[in-house]
Amino acid sequence: MSKPVKLVHVLPHLKIGGVENAALYLLSNLPEQIEYHLVCLEQAEQGLVDSLPKELLGQRLHIINGKRFSPITYFKAYKLMVKLQPEWAMFSLWRSQPLLWVISLFTGISTAFIFHNNRFKHWLDKLSSQLSLRLSDKVCTDSEASQAFIMPLTQKNVSIIHHFIPQAKVPAEKHPKSMVFIGRVAANKGLNTALQLLSLMRKLDNGWRLDIYGPDEGAKAELIALGEQLSLGEHVQFHPALLPNQVPSTLANFSYLVLPSKNEGMAMIVLEAMQQGLIPLVRPVGQIPFYTKNLQSALWLPNEIDTSFALQLQKLDNNPQLKQDMQNNMQQELSEMPSIISDVLSEFSLSISQRSHAQRVAVKPEKGVG
Repeated sequence: MSKPVKLVHVLPHLKIGGVENAALYLLSNLPEQIEYHLVCLEQAEQGLVDSLPKELLGQRLHIINGKRFSPITYFKAYKLMVKLQPEWAMFSLWRSQPLLWVISLFTGISTAFIFHNNRFKHWLDKLSSQLSLRLSDKVCTDSEASQAFIMPLTQKNVSIIHHFIPQAKVPAEKHPKSMVFIGRVAANKGLNTALQLLSLMRKLDNGWRLDIYGPDEGAKAELIALGEQLSLGEHVQFHPALLPNQVPSTLANFSYLVLPSKNEGMAMIVLEAMQQGLIPLVRPVGQIPFYTKNLQSALWLPNEIDTSFALQLQKLDNNPQLKQDMQNNMQQELSEMPSIISDVLSEFSLSISQRSHAQRVAVKPEKGVG
């Protein structure tokens, strides 16, 4: 049997989020062809750490617990990388990238830059990403949408590691006329739109409800005030954040996932919801239009929620056969999507002989800053 490829994945932090959930899934589920290590530069949420198998802690999960932007944080991480000596070091999210630059310039470790969005968040993200594109040995994205954005910025091949995690369907009886949001309770998620939709639906049928799960990132107080203004009362409920292993069983109780965000990458929660039979109420942004079709496997939200959309949703909800057809279409869409495990294996699990040959013939003309 060939020696496994050692792959170290670096994240700035470990908290509830799509990128982090994908990394934790890889930590627990990659087969023996890859020895996967996860490095967290800053803090890790204790609930996530406690949910992991004990044998991973300290063995393949490494928490630096450093301060944000501190040179000492990156120096400690550099020492760890030199000690681990992986064949590949993979970097996600922009605050991990200074370590990519140091590793690329001063070690023989091959580096992979993973881009997770279809835009830059700010000028620092843009600047650091441009330098990472220049220095890294491999460029990957989590979706076709991210690939289309980043490809014009580099002459390197940009491959895709689809962040799709197959999950078994949880047997559960769905609450009728129920919508759910799972994610960060932040202004950019458009949850005011979700509350407005709930208000319109309740004017058509007062059985509709909305449950919101996730950490408050500054938007909850305004949403509560809007709920009171719209007289939603107990029909909108806020809940704490869920651990990744709690998401499927929670989703299984609902009929619709609502995600009104106008800026998404892969939008992993939509894929999770589809696997549990929820019909997505989403905007066609990021990767979402690649794996959903309006009126066939999802309802795409318009720019402004109005009565006509509410009537469309009510018509769907009142037609069991139409709902079943959409659920069948969702399963067809999902069956054609590669999993994150298969894509990581394809990108990184080279045999010893292949790696040795690649190291002998590799030419890296783009290394360096100049």
